[in-house]
Amino acid sequence: SFTAIDTATGLSLFGATETSVDQFIVPVAVKIDNLYALVATAPGAGNDPWAVTIRDDAGSTLLTCTIDETATDCNDAAAAVTVAANSKLDVLVSSAGGDADPTATALITVSFCITQ
Repeated sequence: SFTAIDTATGLSLFGATETSVDQFIVPVAVKIDNLYALVATAPGAGNDPWAVTIRDDAGSTLLTCTIDETATDCNDAAAAVTVAANSKLDVLVSSAGGDADPTATALITVSFCITQ
């Protein structure tokens, strides 16, 4: 697993564009699976859910899960994707509406398995 960290503050990064967040580069072709995400604060009852998606070279993969209203975690144990050597991976956390902004949560932890 990995966390994008702002080296100046030590905090996880959220950004409006992929170029403003850290990316994890895989040096060899790998399979990624078993996505799990945990947030410190749920989106909230009546609010839009948050979708957590692994991105590969700026494109969304099938590895995704959704944190609904009062939930604080989600997982995708079914999907698996293969990524090419030197791919840049990052995590997209999005919401369909503006009623619960995922960037306002205190902490989000994302993990997944990487196998060769």
